[in-house]
Amino acid sequence: MSEGTVPSVAQSPQEVFAAARQAEHGSFRLAQLEFTDLFVSEDGTAYLKNVTGAQGVLAQIPRGVVADLNDVMPIVFARGQKQKHFALEHDGVRYRCARMKHQDNTTYVLRRVPSPVPGFGTLGLPKVVVHTFASFASSRKKEGLILVAGATGQGKTTTASSLLQAFVTFSGGVGVTVEDPPELGLEGRMGQNGRCYQITVEDGVFGPYIKDALRWSPNFILIGEVRDSQAAYEAIRLAVSGHLVITTIHANSPIGAIQSLIKYASVLESKDLVQSILSDSLSAVVHQKLERHPEQGMLLRGEFLFVGDDPAIRTKIREGSISSLKQELEAQKILIEQGRSPLLSSDDRRR
Repeated sequence: MSEGTVPSVAQSPQEVFAAARQAEHGSFRLAQLEFTDLFVSEDGTAYLKNVTGAQGVLAQIPRGVVADLNDVMPIVFARGQKQKHFALEHDGVRYRCARMKHQDNTTYVLRRVPSPVPGFGTLGLPKVVVHTFASFASSRKKEGLILVAGATGQGKTTTASSLLQAFVTFSGGVGVTVEDPPELGLEGRMGQNGRCYQITVEDGVFGPYIKDALRWSPNFILIGEVRDSQAAYEAIRLAVSGHLVITTIHANSPIGAIQSLIKYASVLESKDLVQSILSDSLSAVVHQKLERHPEQGMLLRGEFLFVGDDPAIRTKIREGSISSLKQELEAQKILIEQGRSPLLSSDDRRR
């Protein structure tokens, strides 16, 4: 493998990308660039997405990293013959890989995964939101369900993993993740009295693996993604059984996330029962998206719904009046913009 040349003077991501475009083959590494996704096809086509320093969303592979890319592609293709989804590490950078067939070609999407797991306070969330989640970790009653929602590629897994890491590090105890496949490196000791174990879902069905996770006697559980009825129902059920559960779900809003979760879980139990359990278990919903900034890279934007002790929110969920939660969302949005706790009572809000 050819040796890359790291610039001797610290350069911005924009300067690195510009230099890599003009450099000789083999003089730069993929790890030196800031991007979200790498697309490589078996016909030799390759490009990058969301490169800091590039003009558009998609960018051609800079000449300086072509040699490094040529080292990576055979490894990706070999793994892809056996697995449709897999994790890969190259030059100290982790990637989540997915194989996709289209017409007469096969393309692999390599999503770059942050390493190490970023601290929750560094993600770009409002400070008052970070402090509100910190209060969950310091609470005596550590149970409930936290939904992290958004579209594909919006950083849901990073936020969920960072939050789990913060909880286990601060509170101690056992954290278990159930993922397909594990994306960020969470396995091992956290803080003075915490430890995390990562379980790999091998057949795409989360339900049985979530049940297996209980054998670890976890305090905190991260379910990589709600994509079936069993995962949805187990997430809701475990959150009222002495566990703090974090999971991600595809949705276009906090309200859409709650509605999707209910729809999934209602395949196994009556909708009334699901809504009743969820009204007791739901703690918070985060809906997020990443916005591309030409100079600052990807910026996190979010909408938040914190349940707390608000009886109005729990009643609306229990009765299935999910759409009417827009009122609470708007009220909490204003509080967050003012730097005030979204869990303030209606009386405190008026003060």
